[in-house]
This record gives sequence, C-alpha cells and structure tokens, in this order.
Amino acid sequence: MAVRDVAHAMHARAARVLRLVRPAVRRAPSVRVWDRVEAVVILVLCVLLIGSVPISYGVASSSFANDQVVDAHLGARYQVTAKAFPGPPALTPRGADRSPVMRRVRGSWTAPNGAPRSGDLMVELSPGGPDAVKIWVDRDGVRQPAPRSLADLLFVAILNGIALELGFVVAALLVYVAARFVLDRGRDRDWEHDWRRLAGVGTEA
Repeated sequence: MAVRDVAHAMHARAARVLRLVRPAVRRAPSVRVWDRVEAVVILVLCVLLIGSVPISYGVASSSFANDQVVDAHLGARYQVTAKAFPGPPALTPRGADRSPVMRRVRGSWTAPNGAPRSGDLMVELSPGGPDAVKIWVDRDGVRQPAPRSLADLLFVAILNGIALELGFVVAALLVYVAARFVLDRGRDRDWEHDWRRLAGVGTEA
C-alpha cells in the first residue's frame, strides 16, 4: 500500500511538472505569454540541474583525491603514549551535559627515533583523570593529526558533493520563486486589463 501511494504521488508530481512545461512547446492561442515564459524558465532550470550533477560529482572526486594527497604528504605517523605532568586538582569533574571536561596540560613523550619530546596535551579534568594519553606524531616526534581512514575520506567527499548539489537546487528554487513572482504580477495585470475591458463592453451594451 505504501509503495502504491508513493508511486501515485510521484505520478501526480510528474503530471504537474508536465502541465507547467507544456506551454513551452504548445502553440495554443489560449496559452498566455506568461505561461510560456514560466515553462521555459522551468525547462532551463531542469537542464541546469541535470548538468550540475556531473559538476558535483567532479567536486566530490577532486575533494577525495586532494585529501588523499594531503594525507600522503604528511607521511608516516605513529601513535605513542604521552605522559601528562602533574597539575592542580580538578574542581569540576563533569560538564552540564555530564560529558568529560578537558584541560590543557604539559606532557612528555618519546619520538619513534628515540628523541624525547614535550608539549601540550588535552586530558580529562577529573580527580581520577588519566595521566597518559595516546597521540600521533611523525618520526621526529612532532605532533600530527590522526590519519583518516579511506571511509572517512570518502564520507567527507560525498558530503561535499551533496552540499554542492543542494546549493544548486536551492539556487534554482530561488530563481524560480523570483521568476514566478514577476510572472504572477504580469498575469495579474493582464487579468485586470481583461476584466476592465469586459466591464467596459458590458457597460456599452
């Protein structure tokens, strides 16, 4: 039943779109110029939206490739254990949403090449908080962002493509709304002119 309802709704939408674009190719005397212009605007916007799909796909592919290059440029990264230096006792163990509150402390770690390193660490602000955290570094021990998996890169690329395509759709809708506003004003003027002419004819009769 649900599938039938969806199919019926899609058929109704398609029929409505066909009714809107039919004046662009129909040469009937009853079709007003405003209807023809609206139909042409809809056809142009539909063609542009169809053409925007490859553009969005290209942007997503480019984003995926660029992220791969950036990750490769960072080189090999290693996960090491950094020990936090003792700090003052925590006074607020949890945030308002009961999530851990983090604080910045100094810590030290050993680089993969054996060199000692130190720097800032983010640890949980609690009396029993950890005194060691896992961090990512390069061979020299310099802090690096955690490597992203192929799924993470693909997810970001897909989001970029979808966001761009949604931007095209929103822009097309705004153009259509603006065009429809102008066309409706023209229709109203024509209707008012026709009513005045009919009223004049009736008065003369």
